[in-house]
Amino acid sequence: MSRGFWLGVSAYSIWGLFPLYWKLVADVPAGQVLAHRIVWSCVALVAILAWPSRRRLQRGTLTARVVLLYLAAALLIGVNWYMYVWAVGHDFVVETSLGYYITPLVNVLLGVVVLGERLRPTK
Repeated sequence: MSRGFWLGVSAYSIWGLFPLYWKLVADVPAGQVLAHRIVWSCVALVAILAWPSRRRLQRGTLTARVVLLYLAAALLIGVNWYMYVWAVGHDFVVETSLGYYITPLVNVLLGVVVLGERLRPTK
């Protein structure tokens, strides 16, 4: 089997086991867990950007529009993380699992209905 298959199996296995971890730290407030995730994500981002083989940002890449889009995405991801950790800590594991299962389907539906994208068969 291909490397991509095993990477996918690994990713979904880790994601499937996350609720067990969040249940172990259920006594920690969801806001504190979110703060740790933000801090450690920033540390990882700085390490990735500091890697010598990384290309530097092109001049003009970070326009005000791009920064606002990144800010909006970061806020939405933060709300998502908070809700997920809170829900698992309050025994809503099945509901959060359903939410994560249905999200890609809703995204495709929104792409078709709102953005007018056309579905096509895979090659």
